[in-house]
Amino acid sequence: MMLRVQAKPLALALLPLLLLVYRLSRRPRRSRKVVKVGERVLVLGASSGVGRTIARQYAERGANVCIVGRREGLIKDVEQECRDARSLLNLKIDKNSVLSIPADFTNVEDMVKLRDILAESM
Repeated sequence: MMLRVQAKPLALALLPLLLLVYRLSRRPRRSRKVVKVGERVLVLGASSGVGRTIARQYAERGANVCIVGRREGLIKDVEQECRDARSLLNLKIDKNSVLSIPADFTNVEDMVKLRDILAESM
């Protein structure tokens, strides 16, 4: 009889923990929500370094990439790299699959220009 009385409080204490574990295990992952091919990505500071690498990696997996950086010559190089990466996947390359926009994200006018260009391309 004593065992039964102690088992009920233990079961009641574990019930919220079991419900929490169940809900966390049922949470959908991001990869189920966003299809990799055709995903739209905006990369700021993409003319060199980490930004350049990220832009290229997204293009290699089939995303539509918008590259933004201050140095126009380097941005054009990154744009060509991304177009080459998309062509290796035999993906359709149109004018909106890889955009390169020379702009400085610390300049308000440049960001307004960027917003307008992106609104037109959608």
